[in-house]
Amino acid sequence: MEIRRLKHLVALDDTRNFGRAALQCHLSQPAFSRSIQAAEEELGLQLFDRGSLEVRCTDAGAFVVERARKLVFDSRCLERDVSLYRERLIGDLAIGVGPYPAATLVPALLIDMRQRFPGVNARVE
Repeated sequence: MEIRRLKHLVALDDTRNFGRAALQCHLSQPAFSRSIQAAEEELGLQLFDRGSLEVRCTDAGAFVVERARKLVFDSRCLERDVSLYRERLIGDLAIGVGPYPAATLVPALLIDMRQRFPGVNARVE
């Protein structure tokens, strides 16, 4: 199942209303309803009880939405981390040097690097 559809399940659980969830997901209500129906068909489970005033998760829905929340959170973390990595704000750097450069050049290099890229882990070998 796509992350986009998992976001729809989480939005519906949060808002308990198809219209509000569709707005939150920037979809028309019919398109949003089709997405939820497709998720239920894909899983072979009824995920939501559709009441006249609000929508509630079934037991199966609560089980799926709990895991969907974790996946959506991890997806957002990945997007954030990739952005930080692209901007060189996080990552790992390993430098292999001999004894003379290690004693003369590396200390100043590491100080400069730590100031410019505090989220990058450096290792000297």
